[in-house]
Amino acid sequence: MSSITTLTDITPTELYLMQRVLFDAGYGGGRDASSSCREMTIAERLLVNLIRSGVEDPLVLANALEKSFGMAERRSKLSKPLINRRLIQGINP
Repeated sequence: MSSITTLTDITPTELYLMQRVLFDAGYGGGRDASSSCREMTIAERLLVNLIRSGVEDPLVLANALEKSFGMAERRSKLSKPLINRRLIQGINP
């Protein structure tokens, strides 16, 4: 059985589905997905193996990520501090 180690080993449709699921699950930040020669992460390998075994539902793939690695920490855009807005308005914090 051949092992998948780089992004050049997968098809564009597999890559698109994998990136979409990783991003939606909160795992898709920080790494350059366009670099096709880089090593795949464990989460990416898990998704590719599931996709190649016939699983194409993004919810099932996201549940497999959560089951294997837990929930990704998501940062809310609403949790930004209000200090900058208050400084701009001239209000002392």
